[in-house]
Amino acid sequence: MKKKRVGGILSALILATVTSCASSGALQNQDLLKQSSLDIRQHRLSEAQAILDRLRTTLPDNPAVWNNLATVAFLQKNYPLALAMMDNALSLRPTNPDLRMNKARLLLAMGHNESARILLRRMIRLRPWPKGYRILLAIAEKRTGHREASRILFEEMIANHPDDTLAQKYLSSFSAPDNNIPPSGPKTTP
Repeated sequence: MKKKRVGGILSALILATVTSCASSGALQNQDLLKQSSLDIRQHRLSEAQAILDRLRTTLPDNPAVWNNLATVAFLQKNYPLALAMMDNALSLRPTNPDLRMNKARLLLAMGHNESARILLRRMIRLRPWPKGYRILLAIAEKRTGHREASRILFEEMIANHPDDTLAQKYLSSFSAPDNNIPPSGPKTTP
C-alpha cells in the first residue's frame, strides 16, 4: 500500500511540474530549445528542424536558436544555409566566443581557411581562451601556410595536455615533408 501512495505522490509531482512548465511560455520555449539540442545530438534532424522552425518565430532574438539551425544545416551538408544561420546568431551576439568558434568550425569545414583564421585571430586577446580555441586556431594556421605558428600552438597544447591525441597527430604531421594532412593516427603493434 505504501508503494502505491509513493507512486501517487511522484505522479502528482511530475504532473505539477509538467503543468507549470506548460503554463510558462518562456520556460516551454527553453525546454523546446533543449529538446532540439538533444535531437541534434541524437541525429534526429527532422525533429530538431521542426522544433527550431517554431522557435525561430517565437524566439527570433535568441542566438541559440540560430546556432542550432546552423548545426542542423551543417549536418545536412547545406553549408551556405548553415553560414547564413550562424551569421544570424552572430548578428545578435557579435562578441560571443562560442558562436565565433562555431562559425570558424563551419568556415574550416567549407574550406574557407583564411576567413576562419582571421576570425580566430580576432579572438586572441580573450582570456581565458574558450575550450577548443587553440586547436581551431592551430588548424587554421596550418591550413593557411602559417606552419610555425601552428607548430608552436600544437606544442603548447601537448605541453599542457600530453595525452591530447589530436594535437599529437597534427604535430607529428610536421615531420613529414609537404604533408598538410595529419596521418591516420599512431600505429599500434599487436
